Amino acid sequence: MTTPHAPKQLYLESLAARAPELAFAQRGDMPAAVWQSTLRARLAVRLGLNPAPAAPEARMLEETDCGDHLRQRWLLRTEAAFWLPLYLLLPKGAASPAPAVVAVHGHGPGKVHTAGVPGAPQAEAAAADELDYGLQAVRRGYVALCQDMRGFGECVDEDHRGFSHGSSCTYSAGRSAMLGRTLLGERVWDVRRAIDWLAARPEVDGGRIACVGHSGGGTVTLLAAALDERIRAAVVSGYLCAWRSSLFGVPHCPCNFVPGLALDADCGDVGGLIAPRPLLATSGARDPIFPLAGVREAFATVSAAYTALGAADRAQLFVGQGEHRFFGEPVWSFLARWLDR
Repeated sequence: MTTPHAPKQLYLESLAARAPELAFAQRGDMPAAVWQSTLRARLAVRLGLNPAPAAPEARMLEETDCGDHLRQRWLLRTEAAFWLPLYLLLPKGAASPAPAVVAVHGHGPGKVHTAGVPGAPQAEAAAADELDYGLQAVRRGYVALCQDMRGFGECVDEDHRGFSHGSSCTYSAGRSAMLGRTLLGERVWDVRRAIDWLAARPEVDGGRIACVGHSGGGTVTLLAAALDERIRAAVVSGYLCAWRSSLFGVPHCPCNFVPGLALDADCGDVGGLIAPRPLLATSGARDPIFPLAGVREAFATVSAAYTALGAADRAQLFVGQGEHRFFGEPVWSFLARWLDR
């Protein structure tokens, strides 16, 4: 007798196809603002955002004159025993206080790419794909903060330093999960604590802070902006996509997953939490890991939420001719519209 066999992935995809409990389309008569508050609270729980409070403290390690801007290297305490390495890029001659951009990198060497540090690994290839968007921001007069995400750059787990792949995502994610945390939650926590510090600086207009991220940085940007209303505008590059097309349909790094979140919402629902603040989603038409059909599906949910909240014109989707890359031109025109005023 033959035992019926259903491949595990297909079985999980069938479970994921069920409507999430707090999907925007399932809210019934619940007002959109109430739906946002309910899902936002659930999202914070799923991400495990409960680190012990840390007294704010920052230490500058070095400063480099880069001609049109200063690049400062800092350590910022975001948890009692965790210090976040970051670059602060300060434009020369810009009006002060200036708007600011938190530039969140994706998979790779870390903040050295977003800050455009010469001589960094794969620096030329990164610049060709416009991944130096922190550098691009400071050259447009924004203060730019470029931090390492946990698992990358100076935040690679100590027993993985020197490995050729340059990250510790898989192990960092697993170790955090063993402690009831999530790596994505820790990364979002760091962005929010960086905003605390950034908004208090005299060079920065705390009411005009944007978050820009590509790929894994797009993931963190989406989640941080969904939770933190101080982020006045968000640019999510190479991430917004229905999860059945991306996380359930294509192999992805374990650092992308949040236990239980698909029971509550899909990616577009999370994007709807940013409304009515401006949101730009960008994607390559041939992106193999965030397929365009899933991008359009997620953005349709975002658009419905923004429309319900009277902000239909504040959500935009740009599809560029390319694969998994950053598209700078629509980003800077978008930020000029919403941040430079």
